[in-house]
Order: sequence, then structure tokens, then C-alpha cells
Amino acid sequence: MAALTAVIDSREQADWLASLRLDPLEEDRADIRHAMLSSLLVTLLGAKRISPQQFLDDLPWRETPPPPPPASPATLRRKIDAVMTMLGGKR
Repeated sequence: MAALTAVIDSREQADWLASLRLDPLEEDRADIRHAMLSSLLVTLLGAKRISPQQFLDDLPWRETPPPPPPASPATLRRKIDAVMTMLGGKR
């Protein structure tokens, strides 16, 4: 990462990561196949069992944002009321 930072600034890095998320350079399944093969190879060589997911977790373009926090009952009620009003129903 230090070598990359020496060549391009953080804004350009962010642009590249955003671009890769929208249009990966290669197919997504190639990452999964590679992770499965790597997991098998590491296990066969006698290391502790490592799941394919552990290999995928290290890829920056496979990061997923954390889920939003659950809405409170009052928030859900307001949303339901707003939809019912839009549809002309009773609250």
C-alpha cells in the first residue's frame, strides 16, 4: 500500500476503488474460484484450515458496507403511516 500511496494520492485511490466496485476488471467468480483453490492448497500443505472467505476478505473491492442499524418501532410506524397516506388509506 505504501508503494501505491507514493505513486497516486488518496483521492485517485478512492476513484479506482469506486470504479472497480462498479465494473471489476475481471469476473467476480474468478475471485471466488481463486479463494477456493487457495484454501484447498493451504489445507493440503498442512496449515490450519482456512476458509475461502478469509481470502476474499482481504480484497478491497469485495468490501461490503455494514448494515444499517435497525429502525425503532416509532420510525417504522411513521413510515407505514406515510405510505398509507400516499395510498389514500386510513392510519
